[in-house]
Amino acid sequence: MALVVSNVAMMGFFIFYFTFFVAIGIVHFSLWLFYRKVRSNLYYSIFAIGIGIFFMVTALSKVYFFTDFILSINTAFYYLPNFYIIALLAMLYSIFNDNKLPKIFFVWAIFLALEMTVEFCGLRIPLTVTIVYLILLIEPI
Repeated sequence: MALVVSNVAMMGFFIFYFTFFVAIGIVHFSLWLFYRKVRSNLYYSIFAIGIGIFFMVTALSKVYFFTDFILSINTAFYYLPNFYIIALLAMLYSIFNDNKLPKIFFVWAIFLALEMTVEFCGLRIPLTVTIVYLILLIEPI
């Protein structure tokens, strides 16, 4: 009985945070629709919705026991941080850098597109993510 209660409590936790972050994402997206010059609202809405999807994917992977479904969720789960962390970084750059994104973002986009293309073609090259994060760490120095 305690195991069932803990699973229900865990699901409630994940669903609460999913709803919270998606609601904040929708609010910031609507703010961006009214004030298009302030792009930080768009970037934050992408970040918040990404974090909400992270919580929902985590909850779904704990509840369902279908092997194919879990494998497809884990594949999406692998690429999800690339989108919401970079959206957070883009928001910070747009706030403190007069709505200008540095050139490193285009390098990141090229590496992400390359990695996703390689992954969906069936090849495994995990070094692309490492190279991108090294570039993001070295660039400010």
